[in-house]
Amino acid sequence: MIVSKSFNFCRTAFASFVRRAFASSSASGGPPPPSLEGAAAEFPSASDETEEPLQAERKRYDYNGETLRELGYDKYPYYVERAWWTEGKRMTFWPHWRQLADIKRRRLVAEWGPMRMRYKAMKTNDILPRVIIDEFQERMDNMPRRAHPVLIIQMCQFTSKRRGKLNKFRVSRHCFRDIADRGGLSGIQRSIW
Repeated sequence: MIVSKSFNFCRTAFASFVRRAFASSSASGGPPPPSLEGAAAEFPSASDETEEPLQAERKRYDYNGETLRELGYDKYPYYVERAWWTEGKRMTFWPHWRQLADIKRRRLVAEWGPMRMRYKAMKTNDILPRVIIDEFQERMDNMPRRAHPVLIIQMCQFTSKRRGKLNKFRVSRHCFRDIADRGGLSGIQRSIW
């Protein structure tokens, strides 16, 4: 076990430290070193559990192609991908906590949306027997409450305002004008007549 190995290593290191300390003090005429055998007998040693030798140092590798293949660093991705980057490739900060709640709702709708659409089609089908329709109604009732698409709130992504926004761009009219005046929206220009 790793815990007992590390404990045994620490105990051995401590014992050697105590012996050196008492050896230096006994040379100067101090008391004799205490016996560590009784204390060591109370704890299980690493040799009782495993035959593997303790390694005090990490294994060192040369930087070459063979080492990269051995450690698995030659496969894509060549870097550690952060968890937040895999979720929608969006910014990770929001102007208000309500917007983060809306993002969580959007994720639920994206996850449960296809099944919800199929269940609803089966539930509203008037050709099927009533037993099957009731079963799909029950399945829809057991879905997460927040997975309903009506609960998604259209908010401005910069200010989290709910009113006065352009849903196509998901920004409020004030932010839209500011960004469009600076040429930040592709295909949008100021109207001149």
